[in-house]
Amino acid sequence: MRYFRVYTGRYGGELCIGQIPQEELDRFKDADESDIINHYCDYDNEIQWHEIDGIEHLSGPYADSSYYVQEEDVDGNAIGDEIGPFDYNHLYGREAYLSEDSRGNETVPVLQMHSAEKGGFGEVLIESEDDFDPDKFYVGIVESDVANLIESYYYDKKEIEPDFDYADTIGKGFYAFVGEMVMAWYDDRASISDEVLTEYFSYLED
Repeated sequence: MRYFRVYTGRYGGELCIGQIPQEELDRFKDADESDIINHYCDYDNEIQWHEIDGIEHLSGPYADSSYYVQEEDVDGNAIGDEIGPFDYNHLYGREAYLSEDSRGNETVPVLQMHSAEKGGFGEVLIESEDDFDPDKFYVGIVESDVANLIESYYYDKKEIEPDFDYADTIGKGFYAFVGEMVMAWYDDRASISDEVLTEYFSYLED
């Protein structure tokens, strides 16, 4: 067995999407982005922005990041040179966008907020009998108005949980929107079932 460590990218951050009271939407829908950020980052508020996460809360690298790969022995010692960069192959994208036109569907008022960061966003350890093949490495992403982030990793059709033990980031800034979401158009994590993943992989093979 051979071992390959994937360094997932240097840029990304944290994304939170959650419902807010209608009066907050009315207050901030035409406000400057800086006013929204200052309000939800105010430590005097009972609820902070990262707690407004009833719809989405994740951290990860940007979907358009590049990654590098280092082969290791069983003890974690590097073998040979690092390879890359490689662009990520996207297996799916879960949409969590605001909507200006609900087309008659029910909406909820929400805050979308993203903390942009630089550093390490976890590593993925792949076990394989063969050379690392970038054509077998896929990611699932979450798409929003403030950021598109990677949420899952797959190699040779199997999901691999990232290792966050050495993840460490530095904040670079915030992005925020308030608006309305049509929940009927929102793809939650449960929508990516094993059956759906099988369909996606089958489509790629065709």
